[in-house]
Amino acid sequence: MLKYRNLSNNLRENILAVLVGSHTYDQLNQLISVSHTLANSFLASKTTAGTLTNTYGMNTFDLAYDCIADLYQKDPNGNYIQLLSYF
Repeated sequence: MLKYRNLSNNLRENILAVLVGSHTYDQLNQLISVSHTLANSFLASKTTAGTLTNTYGMNTFDLAYDCIADLYQKDPNGNYIQLLSYF
């Protein structure tokens, strides 16, 4: 649990920076790490995760990236479509 303790540091600032387009790659990577950790934890808690991993030949770590991928899709102007619509 200690390795996840600092994941939410500066979360608000990182989200705001990504939304306005003034983020650094480190801020974006931290936001992706938080999203991935939450998705991975959620998948690991589900009994259907075993079925998903067997069906798609992926572990929950990889499936979690698939779950969050659309959050970080950009439009032609470089805006994160899903993040902007949510926040």
